[in-house]
Amino acid sequence: MIRDGGLLLVAADFDAEQLSYNMLCNNAIKSGEVLWNWRIDIGSDFVSSFSFYTLGSPFFWLSFLFPASAFPYLVGWIYMLKYAVAGLTSFAYFRRSASEKSALLGSVLYAFSGFSCINVVFYHFHDVIALFPLLMLGLDKRMQEGKKAPFLFAVTINALVNYYFFIGEVFFLVFYYITRYLFGGEDARPGADLRKNARKIPACILEGCLGVGMAGVLFIPSIAAVLNNPRVSDHISLSQLTFDWPNYLQMLRALFFPAENMFNFSAVVHDNWYSIAAYLPW
Repeated sequence: MIRDGGLLLVAADFDAEQLSYNMLCNNAIKSGEVLWNWRIDIGSDFVSSFSFYTLGSPFFWLSFLFPASAFPYLVGWIYMLKYAVAGLTSFAYFRRSASEKSALLGSVLYAFSGFSCINVVFYHFHDVIALFPLLMLGLDKRMQEGKKAPFLFAVTINALVNYYFFIGEVFFLVFYYITRYLFGGEDARPGADLRKNARKIPACILEGCLGVGMAGVLFIPSIAAVLNNPRVSDHISLSQLTFDWPNYLQMLRALFFPAENMFNFSAVVHDNWYSIAAYLPW
């Protein structure tokens, strides 16, 4: 940013799409083009087109306070804010069961993980990274303290931020519930506690559905648009479930070296868009 006079330039999709998408949405909302927008391809539904990228993001609405032309100068600072929020939310989650120093270390590892670093080109991914820990924090508060509002808020905000990632987050949250509250840890002691936790499942599902309903203004039209996409009927072939040998080498490399930009790797392959990055900072 210092080198480029305040501008943050990364590569590929970041420069070609992420900057222009946020600027387009800023202008469209301020001009009232929020139903059908002729500036998307040859015309498209505005909500279903941008609910994946911007419309549910609190970080986008922060940038909305400024002119669209200012976004290329704001994006670097907002990116820093996303990393800070990721550190804060993960720290709040880790601190419930770890010392302050351990929670701080965990939050740094989470915020600056390989996945986070390699996906800098995908600016909107970091909205999800920043707010995902709220789901586990909200569930813990619901299960351990009986507080419903944090879980309801966490479901709503994550469903708003990105419907696609939210589906994966739900699967993870189910796995987290089973491993922590039904079959593992001090929160699932044999006998009465396990049965007590199991009896809370319907209430958690109901509150989760209520949270999704509160996010329905973006979630429902987005899912409807996806289901009406003709590509939904395409089948996954067996070859798509495996990788060629350079990608396996790339996975091995990712264990020992920091992530690079997806657009231009220094070894093994020239470019790769699979988010292959397992390296953690130390």
